[in-house]
Amino acid sequence: MDSNTPVRISEAVVSRSLRDRVVVLDARTGRYFQLQNAAAAIWQNLENGAESIPALADRVAAGVCTPASIQPDVAAFVDSAIEQGLLERGPEFGAGESSVNGRPLRVGRSKLTRGDLEPLRREFARQHYVRLPQLIDARVRDLVATLIDQGEFVDRAHQGIGTELCLVPGIATATLQLLFNDPDLLDAISYIADCAHVGCFDGRVYRMSASAGHYDSWHSDAGEDRLVAVSVNFGRERYEGGVLEIRGAASPEPIEQVPNPAYGDAVMFRISPALRHRVSAVSGTVPRTAYAGWFKSTPDFLDLFFGSLPND
Repeated sequence: MDSNTPVRISEAVVSRSLRDRVVVLDARTGRYFQLQNAAAAIWQNLENGAESIPALADRVAAGVCTPASIQPDVAAFVDSAIEQGLLERGPEFGAGESSVNGRPLRVGRSKLTRGDLEPLRREFARQHYVRLPQLIDARVRDLVATLIDQGEFVDRAHQGIGTELCLVPGIATATLQLLFNDPDLLDAISYIADCAHVGCFDGRVYRMSASAGHYDSWHSDAGEDRLVAVSVNFGRERYEGGVLEIRGAASPEPIEQVPNPAYGDAVMFRISPALRHRVSAVSGTVPRTAYAGWFKSTPDFLDLFFGSLPND
C-alpha cells in the first residue's frame, strides 16, 4: 500500500476514549478492542477524518521522537487494523463529526460533540424535560437501526405497568451501551439536569404496537439511583400516538405531552417521586421503536465495563 493513501475508520465501527485507552467495538461482530499509548493516539487522530501514514506519524511523534522513527510502527498498526476490519483505505465517508450543526448535543461514531448547554439547563428546570433533536449522528443512527432490525424481540411485561416487545441483548444494545455511557455524555446530562454525579446509563430497546395491544401506565421510576430518563426514537417510519405524558404525583391530568415521532430525535425527562409519566397507546400500523432508560448515580459504568472485558 502506498503510505500516502488515506486511511479511515470503518463505517461499522464505534469507539470511545475511556480512562487511559480507546475502546473500539466492531458492530459487525460484537468484538471489543482496547487501544493504548501510540495505538490510541493513532486512532484519536483518525477520528477527525482520513489521514495518510506519514501524517499520522507526524502527529503521533508530537516532538517526542522523529516521525521517521515511528512511521514503521504506525504502518504496522494500520496494516493490522485493516486486516481486522477496523480501518479502511480511502478518503473519509461524507461529512465528518466536527460540528453539531446548531444542535446542543451530537452522539457521534467516535465522540460526543457539544454546544451551548445552558438553554437546555434552563428549559429542563422549568418544564422537567427537554427535546434533543437528532441526538444521534445520522451514520450511527442508521447503523444502530439496522442492527435493531436484525435482532430478536420478545414479549415483556412490566408488573403492574404495561407490556411491550423488548430487544434481546446483542450487538445493537452493546453499541448503544458504549455510546450512552460516554463520560462526556454523562457529564453533559448531569449539567443539563443540575443533578448529582451520573455514573451510568441503563437502557433497553423496546417496541410498542397497536396490533399487539401494548400499553404503558402511569409510574414514576423513582428509586434504584435513577436521576434522569431518556428515550431515543429508532423508528424509520413516523408512528401515531405513543406520546410521552408527564403529570404531578397528586394530579390526574398531564402537565406535559411530548410527542417524539422523528427518527433519531430524543427526549430527556426528570425522574422524581413527585412526578409520574407514561407513554400513550400507539395507534395505526407503524410501531414505536425506541432506546430508553435511565441515567443513574450508581454503579460506575467503567468499573463494571472493564471488569467484564477479556484480558486479551
